[in-house]
Amino acid sequence: MKIKGLFLCSLTAVCSGAFAHAQDLNSFTQGLEAFKQERYQEAANLFLKAKASGYNDVSVNYNLGVAYFRLDQYRLARQEFMEASKAQKYQQMAHYNLGLVSQQEGNITDALHWFNKAARKDGNEQITDLANRMIEKLDASDKIWPFTKAGADKNESKPAASSEKRKVTGEIRFGVGYESEVVAAGTAGA
Repeated sequence: MKIKGLFLCSLTAVCSGAFAHAQDLNSFTQGLEAFKQERYQEAANLFLKAKASGYNDVSVNYNLGVAYFRLDQYRLARQEFMEASKAQKYQQMAHYNLGLVSQQEGNITDALHWFNKAARKDGNEQITDLANRMIEKLDASDKIWPFTKAGADKNESKPAASSEKRKVTGEIRFGVGYESEVVAAGTAGA
């Protein structure tokens, strides 16, 4: 099963509060623009620059996590999403993304843990629905092993979770005020 997507938040303006300096705003805004143009390394560098110049809002952590995820830098993405999850505003999205990170790393047990945390009844309905779908998919994929083909080795067992690599299948973009729109990325180029 291939999976492609990630919650992209504040690419249009979910930054909270005012920036301390014009440089902070400039770096953060340039980072958002670079991300929109799929220049993820540049976006990450600009988000880091915004942090270094004193802007420590959780939206920087969240967006930096998304950029790192797109760069397949899962350890760094995990760190940023963990930081973002401390803020109630980003918690459910960060938990969902931590599930995606764990899934990409092949740790299905952790992925299920994070998707279950994201699938809370008091959260955003769309995130809850996506998290529940990911839980169903991962649970279903867990039940297809071991393969039972005629002539197959009966001692064949499910591969270790760490050897399972998956790509993401759907994408959600969140804009101002948490108005949300589900955007299907399809499987083209996956």
